[in-house]
Amino acid sequence: MTGSSSKFLFLALAIIFLIFAGLLFYTQRDQTTAEYNICRSAKQNPEAAIPACSELLSTSDLSDTNRARLYHFRGRASFSLEDWPNAAKDFERSTELVPDDDLY
Repeated sequence: MTGSSSKFLFLALAIIFLIFAGLLFYTQRDQTTAEYNICRSAKQNPEAAIPACSELLSTSDLSDTNRARLYHFRGRASFSLEDWPNAAKDFERSTELVPDDDLY
């Protein structure tokens, strides 16, 4: 293989890698958006909201505000299911993270 052919092959493989990496990123982002929408639907569908919120809370790259909102949504879902102890824990965690959020 000549020098220019190897450079072309390397460049082609790099472009293919970047395309697949981009697709993976957008797929994960879409999945996260879908889970967030399910989590927010705590009052309408609490059974689905709790695991969606829990999945999102398991990620480490959340700001305190976003984490607080997820705890609040999960607390609302637990409250809707009359699971008072878990609702209270999540509401408490939410207000500890961001005491003055407009959401409350």
